[in-house]
Amino acid sequence: MAKHLILGAAGGMGAVSARLSALQGNALVLVDRPSDAFDHLEEECRKLGGSVTAYRFDITDADSVNHLINNLENEPEITGCIYTIGVSPQMAPAEIIIKIDLVKTRELISDLKGVIAPGGALVAITSMSAYLCPADAELEACLRNPDGSTLISRLQADHPSILDNPGLAYAYSKKALLQYVQEESMTWGKEGKRIVSIAPGLIATDMGNQEMSAVPDFEKRLAMVSTGRMGAPEEIAHTALFLLSEQASYITGCDILVDGGFIGHVQALQR
Repeated sequence: MAKHLILGAAGGMGAVSARLSALQGNALVLVDRPSDAFDHLEEECRKLGGSVTAYRFDITDADSVNHLINNLENEPEITGCIYTIGVSPQMAPAEIIIKIDLVKTRELISDLKGVIAPGGALVAITSMSAYLCPADAELEACLRNPDGSTLISRLQADHPSILDNPGLAYAYSKKALLQYVQEESMTWGKEGKRIVSIAPGLIATDMGNQEMSAVPDFEKRLAMVSTGRMGAPEEIAHTALFLLSEQASYITGCDILVDGGFIGHVQALQR
């Protein structure tokens, strides 16, 4: 039996991942902000028969994060982690997106390496939008700088336009996150651990539907999907659980597109 840590457990992809993992008979450690949805998920997973521990925390609060890590260090044999924490362009301004989706996420993933058992793995959620933002070597180098405490001030000085555009902030943050996964794989590998990311496409979660409702040419975008439909959160969850399994033991340091062929189609048109 595996023991899966799921962060952002109350969200669409996180909740589905938790339920599927519980159905597989795995022990669960669920983490999210306090909410009725999180309470209901915890109760539901317990009814599915697995061992469930739940922690409530706020990723923007340093004391809360430290308290979480201290608790997780006392959780024996966490074999896998699915990291789904993030905010989207319809949920927050650009500065908040960069702080949560990149800076705080990168810091927390670094801390989580210490609580995952050797042989374990972490799967982070990025986005297919990371493949669509224009190449900008200077901006991308700035976002890859691990000193998150000064990132916003550097962006204000050198790349102020990104702070006016939540969509671009989201895409570049996700691109920087998948690059972080690539860069960290060797460090994780030296400890016998893997790190990999998933880039979802148009997924029918509450957050995904909210984003799509704000896209004026959504039907044209959907027509670019090779499968001809939006994806289901279960399709992301199944992929994540596979990546945590022994069957994926040679997969690390890469981003897995689960987008119905959207990016492949776009790239083919550009050739």
